[in-house]
Amino acid sequence: MIDGEQLIDTNVLVHGYVLLNANKQASARDIISPIWQEGGGLTTVQNLCEFFAVATKKVKNPMPVDRAQSIVREILRSGKWRVIDRREESVLHAIEF
Repeated sequence: MIDGEQLIDTNVLVHGYVLLNANKQASARDIISPIWQEGGGLTTVQNLCEFFAVATKKVKNPMPVDRAQSIVREILRSGKWRVIDRREESVLHAIEF
Protein backbone atom coordinates (compact mmCIF):
# COMPACT_ATOMS: atom_id res chain seq x y z
CA MET A 1 0.00 0.00 0.00
CA ILE A 2 1.03 3.56 -0.63
CA ASP A 3 0.88 6.01 2.29
CA GLY A 4 -2.61 7.38 2.76
CA GLU A 5 -4.35 4.53 0.97
CA GLN A 6 -7.12 2.60 2.66
CA LEU A 7 -7.71 -1.02 1.71
CA ILE A 8 -11.46 -1.35 1.25
CA ASP A 9 -12.91 -4.81 1.79
CA THR A 10 -15.94 -6.34 0.08
CA ASN A 11 -18.10 -5.87 3.18
CA VAL A 12 -17.46 -2.13 3.23
CA LEU A 13 -18.42 -1.86 -0.44
CA VAL A 14 -21.58 -3.94 0.05
CA HIS A 15 -22.73 -2.03 3.12
CA GLY A 16 -21.88 1.27 1.46
CA TYR A 17 -24.07 0.65 -1.55
CA VAL A 18 -26.73 -1.84 -0.39
CA LEU A 19 -29.03 -1.03 2.51
CA LEU A 20 -28.78 -4.06 4.78
CA ASN A 21 -28.33 -2.24 8.07
CA ALA A 22 -28.65 1.53 8.43
CA ASN A 23 -25.85 1.87 11.00
CA LYS A 24 -23.43 -0.24 8.98
CA GLN A 25 -24.32 1.67 5.82
CA ALA A 26 -23.60 4.98 7.53
CA SER A 27 -20.23 3.69 8.76
CA ALA A 28 -19.33 2.31 5.34
CA ARG A 29 -20.28 5.55 3.64
CA ASP A 30 -18.13 7.47 6.12
CA ILE A 31 -15.23 5.42 4.77
CA ILE A 32 -16.14 5.45 1.06
CA SER A 33 -17.30 9.06 0.61
CA PRO A 34 -13.94 10.71 1.37
CA ILE A 35 -12.28 8.39 -1.15
CA TRP A 36 -14.53 9.68 -3.91
CA GLN A 37 -13.60 13.24 -2.92
CA GLU A 38 -9.92 12.95 -1.99
CA GLY A 39 -8.71 9.60 -3.32
CA GLY A 40 -6.73 6.96 -1.51
CA GLY A 41 -9.04 4.01 -2.08
CA LEU A 42 -7.44 0.63 -2.61
CA THR A 43 -9.35 -2.53 -3.41
CA THR A 44 -8.80 -5.73 -5.31
CA VAL A 45 -10.28 -7.34 -8.39
CA GLN A 46 -11.55 -10.11 -6.11
CA ASN A 47 -13.31 -7.57 -3.85
CA LEU A 48 -15.07 -6.05 -6.86
CA CYS A 49 -16.18 -9.48 -8.10
CA GLU A 50 -17.45 -10.40 -4.64
CA PHE A 51 -19.24 -7.05 -4.32
CA PHE A 52 -21.00 -7.63 -7.63
CA ALA A 53 -22.09 -11.16 -6.69
CA VAL A 54 -23.35 -10.19 -3.24
CA ALA A 55 -25.05 -6.95 -4.27
CA THR A 56 -26.91 -8.51 -7.20
CA LYS A 57 -27.68 -12.02 -5.92
CA LYS A 58 -27.00 -12.75 -2.28
CA VAL A 59 -28.93 -10.10 -0.39
CA LYS A 60 -32.62 -9.91 0.42
CA ASN A 61 -33.21 -6.95 -1.91
CA PRO A 62 -30.53 -7.15 -4.61
CA MET A 63 -29.61 -4.09 -6.59
CA PRO A 64 -30.15 -4.05 -10.36
CA VAL A 65 -27.27 -5.58 -12.29
CA ASP A 66 -26.73 -2.41 -14.31
CA ARG A 67 -26.33 -0.36 -11.10
CA ALA A 68 -23.74 -2.78 -9.70
CA GLN A 69 -21.94 -2.76 -13.07
CA SER A 70 -21.87 1.02 -12.97
CA ILE A 71 -20.35 1.08 -9.48
CA VAL A 72 -17.65 -1.41 -10.44
CA ARG A 73 -16.86 0.52 -13.65
CA GLU A 74 -16.68 3.82 -11.75
CA ILE A 75 -14.19 2.37 -9.28
CA LEU A 76 -12.10 0.79 -12.05
CA ARG A 77 -11.98 4.02 -14.09
CA SER A 78 -11.58 6.46 -11.23
CA GLY A 79 -8.31 8.07 -10.38
CA LYS A 80 -9.46 8.07 -6.75
CA TRP A 81 -9.18 4.29 -6.45
CA ARG A 82 -6.35 1.88 -7.13
CA VAL A 83 -7.43 -1.65 -7.97
CA ILE A 84 -4.87 -4.36 -7.51
CA ASP A 85 -4.80 -8.03 -8.38
CA ARG A 86 -2.89 -10.69 -6.54
CA ARG A 87 0.52 -11.66 -7.79
CA GLU A 88 3.36 -13.52 -6.19
CA GLU A 89 5.03 -10.21 -5.38
CA SER A 90 1.87 -8.93 -3.67
CA VAL A 91 1.67 -11.96 -1.40
CA LEU A 92 5.35 -11.80 -0.50
CA HIS A 93 5.14 -8.08 0.20
CA ALA A 94 2.05 -8.52 2.38
CA ILE A 95 3.58 -11.18 4.59
CA GLU A 96 6.72 -9.14 5.24
CA PHE A 97 4.85 -6.79 7.58
